[in-house]
Amino acid sequence: MLVKHLERPGTVISTLDSEQLRSGYEVLEQGKEVGEHSTRDGEEILVLMEGTAEVTAAGETRAVPAPAVILIPANTSHNVKNQSGRSLRYVYVVTAKR
Repeated sequence: MLVKHLERPGTVISTLDSEQLRSGYEVLEQGKEVGEHSTRDGEEILVLMEGTAEVTAAGETRAVPAPAVILIPANTSHNVKNQSGRSLRYVYVVTAKR
């Protein structure tokens, strides 16, 4: 068993820890965004803990308030933006390439 505490943003679980997953903790201040990207062959789960995320995936944009879980399919270009009046805190989990 591996336990990591979410003390500060950054990688939580890396490929050194797991063969199947990688994970991180993000804190986005108001108006900030991750930037459009794709996890290629890996699916991604976003676990929103605080704030409201504006998530764009495959051309669809939705405002999603925490608490919530979002699934981004493999090979899908997406972006996460903080459009709320407070910090957006979330954990992402990405599956390894198939």
